[in-house]
Amino acid sequence: SSGGSSRGGGDDGSSKAIAAMSPRAKQELRSGTARVNELLPHVNYIGCAVDDKEKMIPMVVTVSTRPSFLHDMTYLGVVRTPRHDVAFHIPMAAFRGKDAKAKAIIKHLKKTNNFFESARLVPVEEEALAAKFRERLLEFELSLKYSNYKVGVIYVKKGQTNESQFFGNRAEECLPCFRDFLLFLGEEIRLKGWQGYTADLDVDNDLSGTHAIHATWKDFNVMLHVSTYLPYSDSDEQQVARKKYIGNDLAAVVFLEPGATFDPTSIASQFLQCYIVVQPYFRSGDSTPSRWLVGVVHKREMPRFGPPLKSKSSLSQFFDQSPYLREWLLTKIVNANRAALHYPFLARFVRKTRSGHLDDMLQTFAASNKQRRRLTVAYS
Repeated sequence: SSGGSSRGGGDDGSSKAIAAMSPRAKQELRSGTARVNELLPHVNYIGCAVDDKEKMIPMVVTVSTRPSFLHDMTYLGVVRTPRHDVAFHIPMAAFRGKDAKAKAIIKHLKKTNNFFESARLVPVEEEALAAKFRERLLEFELSLKYSNYKVGVIYVKKGQTNESQFFGNRAEECLPCFRDFLLFLGEEIRLKGWQGYTADLDVDNDLSGTHAIHATWKDFNVMLHVSTYLPYSDSDEQQVARKKYIGNDLAAVVFLEPGATFDPTSIASQFLQCYIVVQPYFRSGDSTPSRWLVGVVHKREMPRFGPPLKSKSSLSQFFDQSPYLREWLLTKIVNANRAALHYPFLARFVRKTRSGHLDDMLQTFAASNKQRRRLTVAYS
């Protein structure tokens, strides 16, 4: 985790950094985002490197200035670039068993890593700037800590084959177990006046329906964009008011009536990367499902994500109606959203956001005009 290594600037720097934090940052710190008593003294460096296309890459590097007893006496650090965060550790043996200063650790990185060879890095040392930088860095990390997720829910009847049919289904036409399934995943909320996570639903004038399904799971909020809860229009065959929400989600749950089938290519969307397909199975004479058939399909470019199905050779698995099924589905929904961000089309947006933050820090916290010249002239 990069959280601990970016907050603080020395044995007495942590308390000063906390004093300088915004109320929100302090609350996050207390709630476990970082623990002050576990911080190692460290130094933050800011700068840039050149990639293989000769493009300047902004970066922030944090290095510990005291080895960690919990990590076999190694110096710990993290590198933040527009693409991702990368943690590293360097054994004391690299410095002949002696304490190393931050400057020596950076020098070692440059010798042992081709990416750092071209890097120009300056420490953020001036106390007035360092405290503000630690708060800015914490805000950067918190902005990338997702706790709210949304997922579409699509109802499919037997014989339906296209998105206009899917989005045209109405609540009163659905099987009773569909509503039971929704309430199994979360709770029904009144949208007007709702104070929690909205997932872009209107909470003032009922413009996106009157109710929604919201789930709280672990530390996450999950809002369900249920197609039959969203506004229906008799004059709009495509039901644009419904698709504008679900078509912009990264994942969707597809509820199949018994006998229904689903082809993921039947829905046109740049954003939908994953479908979690559920279908109820009834014992003879029963009105409530005894089991659920669950399958998952996603775009090839997405990385694999858990929890897995029991059989690697099968695309689906039967689940009993149980708390385990709810846990499995919500875990899969959250992880599908996370994995979708690595899809090339979406990863560009993530990198652009990270790059904007890092560029801003580079311009703001290079401590002096001399340091700025060191960072910019080298790549002009």
